[in-house]
Amino acid sequence: MTEDAGTDLLELVRLNSVEQSTIAARTAMGAKMEGPKRPRRKSETRETEPFAHFTIREFLAGLSVLDGALELAAWVYILREWRLRLGAGQDGPLRLTNGGLAAWGISRAVKGRAVRKLAAAGLIRVERVGKCSLRLSVLVEA
Repeated sequence: MTEDAGTDLLELVRLNSVEQSTIAARTAMGAKMEGPKRPRRKSETRETEPFAHFTIREFLAGLSVLDGALELAAWVYILREWRLRLGAGQDGPLRLTNGGLAAWGISRAVKGRAVRKLAAAGLIRVERVGKCSLRLSVLVEA
């Protein structure tokens, strides 16, 4: 292949200025109409797993007075619910129901033991009104 043949080929492929401006305008309009491209995400990534948010100081304060994993789980449940109430702007004590703790695998007996130990240590204040659910206030400062 000679150098002249390569030049002729370039001239055949090369666009004139009108064709270049037409292609540039179409490309710009297409970009404006479509908007910015967003990466597609799987729907599973949008779902979040519930979590517990509390300070290490609060956790360790309960850990020092409780015996066993279930009593500690009751303390984590109390701290989680207390934080959720504070975040929602709800004042007043937290109702500690047997049904709520049962969802975490915590029985009435474990709840009673944990509440007695936490109250004796001064970490919570307990209000009892008849046979209704206990009402708790967390006294540990974050």
